[in-house]
Amino acid sequence: MPPTPSIVGKDFSFRDWYRGVTRTGGPYVSEAYQTQATNYANVVGVAALVRARSSAGRIGREFGILVLAYRLSTIQSIVSQFSLRQGLGLTITDQRGTVLASPGAVRFQALGTLAGDPMIGAALRGHSGVGEGQSHGRNALFAWAPISGLGWGVLASIPSSRAFADVARLRRAVLLISALLGLVLLAGVWLLNRALLMRQRAQKQMHSIAHTDALSSLPNRRAWDESLPRELARARRDGQPLTVAMIDLDNFKHFNDTRGHQAGDQLLASAASAWGSQLRETDLLARYGGEEFTVALPQCSAAAAEEVLSRLHREVPDGQTCSIGSATWDRQEDGDALVSRADDALYDAKPAGRNRTVSAPAPNLRSSQM
Repeated sequence: MPPTPSIVGKDFSFRDWYRGVTRTGGPYVSEAYQTQATNYANVVGVAALVRARSSAGRIGREFGILVLAYRLSTIQSIVSQFSLRQGLGLTITDQRGTVLASPGAVRFQALGTLAGDPMIGAALRGHSGVGEGQSHGRNALFAWAPISGLGWGVLASIPSSRAFADVARLRRAVLLISALLGLVLLAGVWLLNRALLMRQRAQKQMHSIAHTDALSSLPNRRAWDESLPRELARARRDGQPLTVAMIDLDNFKHFNDTRGHQAGDQLLASAASAWGSQLRETDLLARYGGEEFTVALPQCSAAAAEEVLSRLHREVPDGQTCSIGSATWDRQEDGDALVSRADDALYDAKPAGRNRTVSAPAPNLRSSQM
């Protein structure tokens, strides 16, 4: 918003630009109104829906409205400059007949209307034409037309003594001012929307960097910590089981020391890729830290998880092995407790000989029942 703190949080659904853009789904040019922003200027608003975009680039849901307000003094300045060059008197009105610009106007103190004028009324109804009349006590020729796409009306006048010498120029002038105003008003919306989309792309890229492990291209610890509560909530809502496993590459330090850190990094990346190929799209595999990985298996009981995890044992590259500890959610514990049980099971697998999966027993509930 402009620097007007008092209007932040207020309801503007009464504005016709709000009703127009939500009704049509496209850009909407409002009627003239007095803004509540600083100085209470008379303005015309140009509004457009702001839509999210999916990762595939398709337009998604609507989540806001972008509004660009043009002061009537700006429109008057554009019209006055054009009128001076063309030697015409130009009157521009909005959809209701409110005067946006008129010959000789310098500033607008109040919103006047010409809705009762027959020529303006005809333009607002979508008709164009040419007629004679009086302008400032002199005979004049008038031409009127609607401004396509805006719903506005334009009325041009020229003294009769000059008009009949150049009627064709008068008609061209009406069409040109219509196109000029349409371009000026709608170009601002296009530019602002483009800037907003560029900002959204940058934010999405920053979010991806912050939540992705650079070495394995898997979700990192932060992404795991944010995703696990959502998986627990989904399992609770659907009444389905959820199993979590901790995976640790066996003797990884020895592998690093004997083959070098570059080979160790390659082993981590290859293992991540191989394990990912054995999981469903709904499963979540993440790098937890160092040589440890975590995996969440929705809709997977302890028995079903054991079969999935056995495939992961077979996919460790370079002839290496891994130890796995798993825990199936008891429908009461939180994510930290569930991961802790899986971690305890992993450490039970190490002294038992490594290269195996140990399932954590159900937690002791006796203390909570007392």
